[in-house]
Amino acid sequence: MCSCFVCVQRYYIPTARELARLSQIQRAPILHHFAESLAGASSIRAYGQKDRFRKANLGLVDNHSRPWFHNISAMEWLSFRLNMLSNFVFAFSLTLLVSLPEGFINPSKLYMQIESWMITEASSYLFFSEH
Repeated sequence: MCSCFVCVQRYYIPTARELARLSQIQRAPILHHFAESLAGASSIRAYGQKDRFRKANLGLVDNHSRPWFHNISAMEWLSFRLNMLSNFVFAFSLTLLVSLPEGFINPSKLYMQIESWMITEASSYLFFSEH
């Protein structure tokens, strides 16, 4: 199971780094355009070029949003793969425990283990979905 997690992680991490780099690259033109617009605000208003600068700003923001959207998609991809893997492990372990002979494992301890695993899984999903 750990090897599957490592394989998924090795695939995801370079992608996430590249997307973060692209996002940072796309942020610089927004800041530069904003600084230029502030410095020349009176000239922009005097020559009636507000709409042109507004459209240029929106275009830069759209370009910045593209890598961000793909980064969020990559996080969802990772979350889905890890959840599916953990669900398969959970289903396999439950099938194995149900097929064991009666009296081999105390049912109350088994229930506590399953319950704690489910709480941990739910809390980790909530944590990663917020960040």
